[in-house]
Parts: sequence; C-alpha cells; structure tokens
Amino acid sequence: MTARPALIRQSDVKRILQGAADAGITMGIVVKNGEALFLPVDRLAAEKEPSALERWKAKRNAGEAGGHS
Repeated sequence: MTARPALIRQSDVKRILQGAADAGITMGIVVKNGEALFLPVDRLAAEKEPSALERWKAKRNAGEAGGHS
C-alpha cells in the first residue's frame, strides 16, 4: 500500500465535528474505501424495537432474577 497525502486533515475533522456539536448535532464518522463520511447520529435509532436475541436475553435474565432454577 503506497502512502499518499490525506485529503482531509485532523484540524478539518475537528472543525466539522465542533461545528456540528455547536449546532446540537451529534456526528459519527464512517471511513470506507478511503472516504470519510460524516453522518448525524440519530438518537432515536438507539431506542428501536429490541431484536429477538435481546428479547430472549431479557426474558432469561428476568427468570434468573426471580430465583427460578
């Protein structure tokens, strides 16, 4: 892999993230194929419907907490 100059500097990244934070937007960074993508993080996405595995774990943990053998 050959070294090549970065298209974006760390100071640019800091400025972008600080600007978003000042606007009240939480940003995430995804690097794919040498491209940096700045994406807003949707806080509501974290509150999505639990998966089948998560529901099973919650049910299992509730049973353990109840003292079932």
